[in-house]
Amino acid sequence: MDQEYLQVIRLNCGSKQAFTAIYNKYVGRIFNYVCAMTRDEVLAEDITQFCFMKLWERRKEIRPDENFAAYLYVIARNAVYKETRRLVTSANYIDFLTHASAIGLNSTQEDVNFSLLKSKMAQVIDRLPDSRRLIYLMSSERHMTNEEIARELNISPKTVETQLSRVVAALRKHLAHFI
Repeated sequence: MDQEYLQVIRLNCGSKQAFTAIYNKYVGRIFNYVCAMTRDEVLAEDITQFCFMKLWERRKEIRPDENFAAYLYVIARNAVYKETRRLVTSANYIDFLTHASAIGLNSTQEDVNFSLLKSKMAQVIDRLPDSRRLIYLMSSERHMTNEEIARELNISPKTVETQLSRVVAALRKHLAHFI
């Protein structure tokens, strides 16, 4: 029997050694694939780790008789697409807010809409968990970088980034009808 076939069967059963062997075999390939798609090494590292986390979560669903490498590459491709959509949506939202404040919103209706948007944003921010709200306020009001926030709160910059992306997701969810 093929070595990879046996590794996948052991992975199905929850073998950490099989997972480690598969990880070691494919991590470089998946990273290079994702890096070629994103052209961002830091993002590629995150997505690569996400792919292997998904692999572990779905280990019982993997069919050993199918092309395992293709399965892993599909997870990577889908993760890149999902992250790209998230980044585009976040960028569009930020552009909208920047543009709205830059043009000064001169009509009464636009003033009312902008006031409603700000009020709704404040409500969403007020309902955030305390730590997430603090990170958001440090970023948006004190204009601190992720690294500065991480240092001040004694957490990792990745945690700051994750919390800020969750704020954006919450804002996007609750403000979708305004945009």
